[in-house]
Amino acid sequence: MKRSIDIIKQEFERITLSTEKTLDEFTNIIMASVDAKLRELQNTIEEQKEENKNMQGQITEIRKENSEMQQRILIGGKKTTFLLESVGTYEQE
Repeated sequence: MKRSIDIIKQEFERITLSTEKTLDEFTNIIMASVDAKLRELQNTIEEQKEENKNMQGQITEIRKENSEMQQRILIGGKKTTFLLESVGTYEQE
């Protein structure tokens, strides 16, 4: 009986060590994959930040151009009004 218990204990220890080894290997594989995905995510985030920065610069430039066009339209309207007042309007009878 004692011998059977010792055999069972040894088998249990062998299975435990084997299971721990397999678990460690699995953990290493998973962690390597997680690390790779994390680096990929960090790179993607940095690329997106750079793209957002460039896009913000473009938006700023477009707003500046829009403001300049609005000013030109206002100036054109004022010049038109001035010319109409200076020349008068022509009405055909």
